[in-house]
Amino acid sequence: MFVLLCGNSLVFAQDKVFANERENVVVEDSRENAIVDSVPIYRKLMESESEEESYTANVVGIVVGGGVSAVATYFLIGGISALNEPEDESFGDAMNRLGGGLLITASAGLYCVGLPILIYNIYQYNVQKKHSRKWHEYYDALKRYKENQIIQESFSPKIQILPFLDFDKMGGGLSTIISF
Repeated sequence: MFVLLCGNSLVFAQDKVFANERENVVVEDSRENAIVDSVPIYRKLMESESEEESYTANVVGIVVGGGVSAVATYFLIGGISALNEPEDESFGDAMNRLGGGLLITASAGLYCVGLPILIYNIYQYNVQKKHSRKWHEYYDALKRYKENQIIQESFSPKIQILPFLDFDKMGGGLSTIISF
């Protein structure tokens, strides 16, 4: 039974890998010298990444979660120090121990609220930073693409046919300039 289960999971994993490879196959265009301008593609990619990057909510969440966690740490330290006071059999000592226990309990509740908020917003901040990095990568790629287009245009052969007039010989015609 175990071997059958492992075998099926292996076959499923291989099918998944081959399916992904089939999806990533690049189909070449049958037309030769097809001119494709990639500027709109880069702009669309940059637009999709810029929609995903927003730091405001994450920074506010980090500040709130950090503040609540800091208050929880203050309560925890206060509760531990209240419980570690020297013992004497008075009413003040009993209230001090009760207050220490309440502070530790309150700090546990505040940690349960503050730490998840802090951790989630730090994670989301990092995700937004990845979108920002991706946007900058697309921007740099677009700049390189435009520079390459200018270089390719300057190295491509150009043919110019210009009319001319010759007033000395009373004639005219066409002049051809070929530049590489």
